[in-house]
Amino acid sequence: MFRSNWRNVIKINSLWLLRVSSFTDDFNTKGRYTGPLNYG
Repeated sequence: MFRSNWRNVIKINSLWLLRVSSFTDDFNTKGRYTGPLNYG
């Protein structure tokens, strides 16, 4: 039971990390195009 829960936690964490990394990549590309002044 604990093992299956641990696998679910890892699966959820990996999905969350993928979402966050894709969001930060999008943010970085937008920042590169528009310039840092818009975020400052």
